[in-house]
Amino acid sequence: LVLGEGQMVVLTPVGPVVTSIVDGTELAPRVLRVDWDVIQAERGGYPNFMSKEIHEQPAALENALRGRLLGDGQVEFSDWGADDRLLSRFQRVQIVAAGSAYYAGILAKYALEDLAGLPTAVEVASEWRYRPQPVDDSTLTVAISQSGETADTLAAARLARARGSFVLGLTNVVGSTLALEADAVINLHAGPEICVVSTKTYVNQVACSLLLALRMAQVRQ
Repeated sequence: LVLGEGQMVVLTPVGPVVTSIVDGTELAPRVLRVDWDVIQAERGGYPNFMSKEIHEQPAALENALRGRLLGDGQVEFSDWGADDRLLSRFQRVQIVAAGSAYYAGILAKYALEDLAGLPTAVEVASEWRYRPQPVDDSTLTVAISQSGETADTLAAARLARARGSFVLGLTNVVGSTLALEADAVINLHAGPEICVVSTKTYVNQVACSLLLALRMAQVRQ
């Protein structure tokens, strides 16, 4: 059940009722189906979730690349929610992120500049959001967040979008706020991350960033 800004849900015997917090108006519920296996959220014999998720890195990486990196070296994002040919119109890239996602963003900056020839800036979202944001409709803003709920990253993405920038979200959670608000989304496909330490999700953030750089290089040829 997806709630928007200023909405609340009341669970009743006949089902959930979504209303506006502002005036109490009843709203039509928005349902999003998320395929999830409870076994993925169990330790599966490992001493802790960190060990489990480290060992899941090869499979997670394969999931991130499957169907995107083709046999001829071409990259295709068939599931990102937009026509990737629009990537050719951007003149620069602004990356906003926090924590380990910021470090993935640094690598993405080098890849985008080296492979696609695009001037790229990467900044911690909590810093970027509190100063003038030099973005417009010629800027691709890439917001990276494993959960899709990082408050500063969401705020930065909203500011960029308000200034006309196209916002691309890199997130691991279908139905997250970032996934719902971004103009397009690249899903990390890393599976549930239970451990606080970023392991397989960081690997997939790097992988998806490299795929993005490769695709942008291809469409700009």
